[in-house]
Amino acid sequence: MSTAIIAALAAAVLGPGAAPATQAVPPDLAAVIAANYSASGTHQCRTADGSTHSCVVTGVVFGTCIEAGSSLRAQDCCPSSRVCERDAQGRETNCRRGGTSAGFALNYCIPGR
Repeated sequence: MSTAIIAALAAAVLGPGAAPATQAVPPDLAAVIAANYSASGTHQCRTADGSTHSCVVTGVVFGTCIEAGSSLRAQDCCPSSRVCERDAQGRETNCRRGGTSAGFALNYCIPGR
């Protein structure tokens, strides 16, 4: 990865002026930026009445795919309050209690570029 690209990423992560393109990026920061993995996972949510639905969690700052899976599994996106569908006019219909995660699957895990 070029120094200019890493500097641009460092500026995006750390803020403007953190690492100008003309200044070398510290090796430890370059390694962190280069080693990032992007991942997504799906939680299967189950409500008290037994109905199910799913929700997706994502992230981009993981060191490994194992770390990504563990972190995304811990991010239970199943709503704890009620879940409603909406009709054509935007009114809530078919509401039910939220639920908890009853299963998790890692959809993808890819290295950053």
